Amino acid sequence: MAKSSYLRGADYRSIHNLVGECRELGDDPRSWRGHLLGWAARVAGAPVATEYEAQLRPTVIREVTGWGWERSGLEIEYWLAMNEEFARRGFDFNPMLAAYIAATERGEGPCLSRPDMVPDADWYPTEYFQSYHGPSRADVMTYCILPQRNGMSMGVVLVRPIGDRDFSKRAKAVVGAAHGLIAPLVGGVLAGYSDPSPSTLSPRTRQVLRCALEGDSDKQIAARLGMARNTVNHYVKRIYDHFDVQSRPELLARWVRRGWGGRFAWTDSNEAD
Repeated sequence: MAKSSYLRGADYRSIHNLVGECRELGDDPRSWRGHLLGWAARVAGAPVATEYEAQLRPTVIREVTGWGWERSGLEIEYWLAMNEEFARRGFDFNPMLAAYIAATERGEGPCLSRPDMVPDADWYPTEYFQSYHGPSRADVMTYCILPQRNGMSMGVVLVRPIGDRDFSKRAKAVVGAAHGLIAPLVGGVLAGYSDPSPSTLSPRTRQVLRCALEGDSDKQIAARLGMARNTVNHYVKRIYDHFDVQSRPELLARWVRRGWGGRFAWTDSNEAD
């Protein structure tokens, strides 16, 4: 590895600050992802950054977050059409994905640019470039794809326009290091696009949750709902596992930050409060 690709002290501080800032925004999946993308774009000198959650085989794109498109001069319509075509036609439609996976299996990455994966002579004649990248005026990209704890992959893509230079080795190393710390947190302290909802809990579990959020101890919940104490303990453990928290204060903080408040339908309409 060239010396220029080594991370510096300032890089580690910047990454540490980024992770902390994302954690503070962690209960809003679009806010923390947008913050990550803005940071990555500034670090790498990219006018556009996008992030997606996907499964590669079979191909499923769950959500996409973008940053910088409105002031980039690039045409987002072609990019959106490309994502739709990718989801429809699958993994092999994108000539960079197989090359990216092969490169990471050789120990390269995790953040690689298009020239690292596909030479110019092979890239520019492709349908992928001719139909979508070229018309959008986007060309040089970095890919950084890492697994999340929910089994989906999190991809961060930085984009520069046609004719621009490649990304530096150091920029790719910094973005890859940050992504490597953040991706494993998705679904835990960082909310995923499909983060667990109170609505998927059973009605009885939601009753216990409501009592816990109102400040009742396990003993008080047992008396209030007519349950055995150990049964309440079981429901509370299920609630903690569901929201990936370890205490009532953490559960309450997550609840407040998510903005669920009193709007949540606690019980089925035919159940007593």
